[in-house]
Amino acid sequence: MHDDYDPGRIAMRESRDSDENPEAIPIIIGIDITGSMGVLAEELVIRGLNETFTALLNRKPVSDPHVMAMAIGDAYCDAAPLQVTQFEADLRIFEQLRQLWLEALALARPKLSLDQLAKFGRSPERYKRLLRLSYLSPSIVATVLEGTQPARLTSRFLQNLDGLPLTWSEQEQLLLT
Repeated sequence: MHDDYDPGRIAMRESRDSDENPEAIPIIIGIDITGSMGVLAEELVIRGLNETFTALLNRKPVSDPHVMAMAIGDAYCDAAPLQVTQFEADLRIFEQLRQLWLEALALARPKLSLDQLAKFGRSPERYKRLLRLSYLSPSIVATVLEGTQPARLTSRFLQNLDGLPLTWSEQEQLLLT
């Protein structure tokens, strides 16, 4: 873990008003990076948080957003169960996201990588798409279990879907409308 994000070494994190951001609003987004998230944790941190933070900084749904990321692991067995970035009001947050240590991913890679899975006849991209389905909106899952999903929403359609959004509302808009 990067020392700058280790709560044991940090006295405090603060979001403060400044000349550039006179009405700072702190926003903390926590993400599950436990082993159960697997490769999806990397996808969420790298792509999902980048998209979320870009939208917050560009759209400014609140006056002066100051964003912080928290990577939350397993308190019982991870060497880095919690990591926290600085509050940022600009693109510096992206460099900090790249420095977060995804322990579950680091430990899993030596055992079996997506490239090694390709030896079993499937592309790494296919496994990534299948892993993303484990983060499917509960509303979509319920709709499928009830049998009331749109006709095009089949298992094959989901397995071949590129670019499944990470937010449940975007997934629902894409798949249920």
